[in-house]
Amino acid sequence: MKTCFRFGSITLALIIGLQLLTCCASDNNSVVETTNNIVVTDEPVTESVAEETQTYEELPELDYGGATISMYVWGDPKSPEYFVEEATGDIVNDAIYDRNRKVEEQLNVTFDFTTRP
Repeated sequence: MKTCFRFGSITLALIIGLQLLTCCASDNNSVVETTNNIVVTDEPVTESVAEETQTYEELPELDYGGATISMYVWGDPKSPEYFVEEATGDIVNDAIYDRNRKVEEQLNVTFDFTTRP
C-alpha cells in the first residue's frame, strides 16, 4: 500500500511538473517586424496639451461649516491610500494630498485620520 501511494505521488508530481514546463515554454519561432516611418517637414512642431478636467466642480455647493470628519484607516502606513501628512514630491502622495485638500476646501470640512497597521 505504501509503495502504491509513493508511485501515485511521484506520477502526479511528474505530470504537474511537465504541464508547468510546457506552459512556460516560450515560442522562439515568432518574428516581429517593425518599420520606422520618419517624415521630415519644415513646419514647426506643436504639442497639444490636454486640458485638465475637474469633475469635483460639478458637485452641488455644500458647506458643512468647518466640521471635522474623523476616519479610522486600517492598513500599512508606508503605502497610504487615503492620507498623507504633506506633499513630498512623490506623484502618488502628492495626488492624495491634493485630493484631500480640495475636498476639504470644497465642502468646508477638516479630515482627521487615525491610521493603524
